[in-house]
Amino acid sequence: MIQLNRIFSDGMVLQGGRENRVWGEADGASVTLHIQGKAVTAPVIDGRFSAWLPILDYGDGFTLEIRGTETLLIRDVAVGEVWLCGGQSNMEFQLRFDRDFASRQPGAWDIRCFGVAQIADPEALSRFDYSQWDFWRRGDTMENLSHFTAVGYYAAVELARKTGHTIGLINCSWGATAALPWLDPATIQNTPAKQWIEEYEAGTCEKTPEQLREEYLENPPSNRGRLFDDTFNNRLLYGIGPQEQEALMRGMPAAVFTMPYQDAPGILYRNMLLRVAPYGIKGVFWYQGETDTIHPELYGDMLSGVINTWRGAWEEELPFFVVQLTSFEHWLMIDGEQYPQLRDMQEQVADALPGVYLISTMDCGMRWDLHAKGK
Repeated sequence: MIQLNRIFSDGMVLQGGRENRVWGEADGASVTLHIQGKAVTAPVIDGRFSAWLPILDYGDGFTLEIRGTETLLIRDVAVGEVWLCGGQSNMEFQLRFDRDFASRQPGAWDIRCFGVAQIADPEALSRFDYSQWDFWRRGDTMENLSHFTAVGYYAAVELARKTGHTIGLINCSWGATAALPWLDPATIQNTPAKQWIEEYEAGTCEKTPEQLREEYLENPPSNRGRLFDDTFNNRLLYGIGPQEQEALMRGMPAAVFTMPYQDAPGILYRNMLLRVAPYGIKGVFWYQGETDTIHPELYGDMLSGVINTWRGAWEEELPFFVVQLTSFEHWLMIDGEQYPQLRDMQEQVADALPGVYLISTMDCGMRWDLHAKGK
C-alpha cells in the first residue's frame, strides 16, 4: 500500500529550481521515487515516509513513479512555478464571475489549479461531497477555468508569459473568513490582537467545543463541496445593485451572522493549510482583510501572524504578495469606512517585514460591490 497526500496527484506542478518534498504512507521498509531518470529512496518509519526529489528540469508530461510493496504512478507532472493563493472571498472569487471571463482562451498558457477543500474538520470530507476539490485542474477548458481563483489566474498568466513555465496555483481560501482561523494563535497571544481570541471565546462560551463541532457538521451550509450549486452566493458574486441588496438583507435570517465554527482560532490553518504544507512553492498571494475591519487597528498584528504562521509551516521565508483592499462605498451591511485604517496596517506590515510586498488596487473598486469584477 502507498498512499500520498492528495496534492500529489495527476497533473500536479512541482516547483522548479529546488528540491521538492513528497510524503505519504506506505507498507514495507522503504519506497523509491523515480522521475526524469533520477531516483531517491526514503525509509518507511511507523508507516510513513518523507522523500526529497532532486532539482528537476523544467517541462511537462513527466511521470513520477513510486515503488514500494506496490507501484504508484502519477502522470502528467509538470515542473514550473507554484504559488499559494490564500484569503477570503476576493481570493476565492472564481473566474466565472469575472467580467472578462467570456474572452478567456483555454489552453493559451499551461496553468493548473489545485483547490484545497474548504473544511473546518476532517469529518466534513466524509459527510459532504467534496469531489470538486482536492485535485489538479488544467486550464484547458472553459469549464475548468470557471473553477480557478480569478486573482490567482491573472497572476499566473503574467508569470507564464514572462517565464515560459507551467504555473501551478494552490487555492487555499474561504469567503468571509477573518485572519484568526488562518493563523497559529500563539503568534498573536502576546499582542493586542489577542482580543480576537478573547472575543471568539466569549461569543462561544455557552457551548462546548464538541457542541460547536457537531453544529458545524450538521449544518447544511457547512457543505462547501459544491459552490456552483450555491444560488444565493452565485447571485451576489455576479453582482447586484443596492436596491436588491437591501431587499436581500431584510429577508436574511439572523442566524447568518452568528459566529461560526470555522472562525475558531487556527482552525483553517490546521484543517486546510497544513493539508498541503510544505508542498514546494515559490511564494504566496494573500487577499484578505475585509472581515477584519471590525478591528482595523489590530490588523497589523493579525497579518503578521498569518505571514509568520505560513512561513513557519514551510520553514522558510516565503515571499508574500499582499493585495491591498480595494475601494467601495457599500455592499450588503458593509461599508468602506474602516478600510483606510486597515490599508494602512497592510502597508505598515509590508514596510516592516522582509519579503512582503503590497499590491495597490485602489483603481479597481466598484461603488456598490465589495468584489471588484475586473480581477
